[in-house]
Amino acid sequence: MLSLPEVHILSGAGKPIFSTKDDDDCSNVSTAGLIQGISSFADDALRQITTPTHVLTFLPYSAFLTFTTCLEGLNVGRLLHLLKHHLLVFLTQNGVSLMESNPNYDLRNLLYGTHGVLMAVVSAWTSQVWPQLDGIGVRLIPIPPSTTTTRRHIQSCMDVPGLVFGLISHADGVVAYKQGLPDHPLPIE
Repeated sequence: MLSLPEVHILSGAGKPIFSTKDDDDCSNVSTAGLIQGISSFADDALRQITTPTHVLTFLPYSAFLTFTTCLEGLNVGRLLHLLKHHLLVFLTQNGVSLMESNPNYDLRNLLYGTHGVLMAVVSAWTSQVWPQLDGIGVRLIPIPPSTTTTRRHIQSCMDVPGLVFGLISHADGVVAYKQGLPDHPLPIE
């Protein structure tokens, strides 16, 4: 069974916006402080810290800092790019302008409507089969490790009407992706 990654999103001012670790003991506050401290001197140069037990992946984006810690088995960096793009889809241009002009603004109210979307994406990481997310057009097709995949098979998996992003995983890593709709934000790097 895959370990559920902890995902934390902070504003540029270091205020927690979203966390999958929703404990009453506020243990994520210390994590948020650590993330902000590391990012304050690392700037955009820091992408990943690897320890014997954890992989810490950072995704800086102007007023956002997205962070996850994963024990094993996920291509976290690529999934975080996907999460970032879909988060931006749900923010209005006014919201983005507000974050850029006032980094101290408490974004939790602004992002309240995206909480369910973020939880759905994160909880899907532990599923054996990722469902199509209504209105978003995201699909991940897990391929069993014993399967020999061909380019034609991968392409047929990605031919889904309305698909925005498709990810194909093999042996707990993303091996292919496809960007569908042309008006979607930038592709996964």
